[in-house]
Amino acid sequence: MRRPILALMASLLAALAPQPAAAQPVLNVYNWTDYIDPHVVQRFQQETGIRIRYDVYDSLETLEGKLSAGRSGYDVIVPTSEPTFARLVRAGALRPLDRARIPNWRNLDPALLARVAAIDPGNAHGAIYLWGTVGLGLRLDRVRAIAPELDTGSLDLLLKPENAAKLAGCGLAVMDSATDVLPSVLRWLGRSPDSADAADLRAAEAALLAIRPHLRAIPGSGALLDMLATGEVCVALAYSGDVIQAAARAREAGRGWSSPMCRRGPGRTCSSTCWRSRPMRPTPRRRMPSSTSCCGPR
Repeated sequence: MRRPILALMASLLAALAPQPAAAQPVLNVYNWTDYIDPHVVQRFQQETGIRIRYDVYDSLETLEGKLSAGRSGYDVIVPTSEPTFARLVRAGALRPLDRARIPNWRNLDPALLARVAAIDPGNAHGAIYLWGTVGLGLRLDRVRAIAPELDTGSLDLLLKPENAAKLAGCGLAVMDSATDVLPSVLRWLGRSPDSADAADLRAAEAALLAIRPHLRAIPGSGALLDMLATGEVCVALAYSGDVIQAAARAREAGRGWSSPMCRRGPGRTCSSTCWRSRPMRPTPRRRMPSSTSCCGPR
């Protein structure tokens, strides 16, 4: 099943020391790989005079590792709602938003905000940036050439060992993100995707170990995107945004593509406030999803 993923912008409570008044303001941003149109960053800098230091990561484990070391130096981060954003909220590591200084908040989808409010009461610490899903990215033509009888609309395609064995020759991959892979596998098993029960986790481990011999790679998000685009793999458990970007790159290179996602299955306050508000503006918001292949916040 495709599991919804919400990426949120949040400001870290511990920011760098203030700069001299004469210095150009600098905003330090830490975001997912390929999660913003570079032209949006350039336009922000031109319109505000604020320079952006922009770093990227390709897994939640990398993000949490950087933050856990302390004094990360970032003003704005873009974690996924579960589990990273929820953990940061509980730990008191995030600066509360000054909603009065974010006029474009009104452009956010109330239904998505309500989902995040379950882990961030009152949406006090984060603004929805993008959303997408986790599911199977397929090179459908290659899958059907090998095993036309298999159902391409279910996680059974990858997670049943007999199916994985048939398709191993065209390349199978699972992204290196336990925080996203385990809930997907748990749901496929008919368990709660949020379960921390030891028996459920052992069942998910057993399911993954059963297909491990047939996997070509367990790469990070950015590497998996490239592997799909070049055709190194034909089935991948991945983020929807990565899969759609891989499809676009493959078409640009003349490699062809079909069926991008499986269908079904079980700080500086001023600078960072300005940065958070910009993606909620209609023009940049429309531009970014077309570049990132994720859905915008409305």
